[in-house]
Amino acid sequence: MGKSTEMRPNVEDMREAIHTIWHEQGSVGYLAFSGGSLFDRTKEADAFLSYMNAMRETGERVPPSVAAIQALDRHDTTRLKAAGFDYVCYSMEVWSEQLWPTVMPGKTRSLGRDRWMDCLKEAVDVFGPGKVMCNFVAGVEMAVPCAFSSPESAAAATLEGMEWCCEQGIYPKYSMWIVSGGARFGDRAAAPMEYYAKLLPGRQQLFASYDIPVPETDCPRCLTQSLEADLARLDPARFALGPAAAFLTGHSHAAASCAAH
Repeated sequence: MGKSTEMRPNVEDMREAIHTIWHEQGSVGYLAFSGGSLFDRTKEADAFLSYMNAMRETGERVPPSVAAIQALDRHDTTRLKAAGFDYVCYSMEVWSEQLWPTVMPGKTRSLGRDRWMDCLKEAVDVFGPGKVMCNFVAGVEMAVPCAFSSPESAAAATLEGMEWCCEQGIYPKYSMWIVSGGARFGDRAAAPMEYYAKLLPGRQQLFASYDIPVPETDCPRCLTQSLEADLARLDPARFALGPAAAFLTGHSHAAASCAAH
């Protein structure tokens, strides 16, 4: 603890991986760039730019791409756009203001909720409506004792955040909170079924009420820790917009050979 280690992007590994995937699989539906955070958010953006440049240097077609990264200031957001990223994802994780210091002490100290929301809105200015995403960790609100009177009220808070996103032209996503040992809330119970019984119909109602395009990087087979793939099947015509959604109805990529491992 207390030791700082500088990590540098290994772009050679990425070039090799992309080349192998293209030639083994024949197609790539989308690219999601993610991994860790730095106190210096401009340096973090630099790393993402290095990876995108490495992707272009492979000579392969660049599929729809998303940078899942800390909320950046307008200048660095503009750099991501200029580099060729199609989307950015600045995840708030939790909507309720009073829970930010407890659930996300790091994001609270480094940037804060208000500035994070400003960065999301600025990103819409740069990338355009529907090109900015924000993920929420559904159910983690229930880990904080006495924060909500019921599972339904906790889900309603997350839906409030999702609706704020829709109003700003931001596509709201979610992942289900999975309790893991050793984590801060590792001894807490997962959110009960009543939470999701409130969240999922509410999420689908927002999906129907706001005309925000589904990101091309959303793949029904890749939406881990989420039920959005199942909800997407209720509206397949709207969901199946991009190459990542080409495998919505029973088709999948061919398996890579063992030589790729």
